[in-house]
Amino acid sequence: MQIYLVRHGQTDDNIKNLMQGWKDTPLNETGKTQAYQLIPFFESQHIDIIYSSDLSRAFETASIIAKSLNKHVFLDKQLREMYLGSWEGHSWQEIEAEFAYFLGKPENEKNALNIHSGESYIEFQLRSFEVFKKIVKNHLNKNIMMVTHGGVIREIIARLMNINQTQKDAIPIRNCSVSMIEYDIKKDQYTIIDLCVL
Repeated sequence: MQIYLVRHGQTDDNIKNLMQGWKDTPLNETGKTQAYQLIPFFESQHIDIIYSSDLSRAFETASIIAKSLNKHVFLDKQLREMYLGSWEGHSWQEIEAEFAYFLGKPENEKNALNIHSGESYIEFQLRSFEVFKKIVKNHLNKNIMMVTHGGVIREIIARLMNINQTQKDAIPIRNCSVSMIEYDIKKDQYTIIDLCVL
């Protein structure tokens, strides 16, 4: 079975380099165009079921593709981006300036802390992989598309590839990129086919 991890299309906050998290930002016109550009690829695949984060930017992306495939989109809140609390709507430069003391802490300490009234990295990592496994296990022998967010996709790939934080952050997950994974049910084994098909 094949699993396709799709990042949502572009939003205005992407252009402004603002942290979105659970902030419900819609696609801009470029984002909608990016979603439409995925249609020919997915029409050439055999997609059985489509899941999406319930945030607008992901659901809009999924809906554009699903309509062309005559498929329903199932929403799952657990596919949301990391909840960044008070950091949402701010630029990374603003966060670096205000929270330099926190960002300089060792990874294991930093990942366990929650200083923005959102999720800790550890909570987010667990949530991302758990929802991925849940959806796969619920639809064995089906080809699945999950339309979600860059952070979620990186966490899933990092877990499957057993890579560290620095390597994970270097994975290029562009707006409307597609990462393709194969799951061998008999061996209970995942294989990364392509980190960025499109």
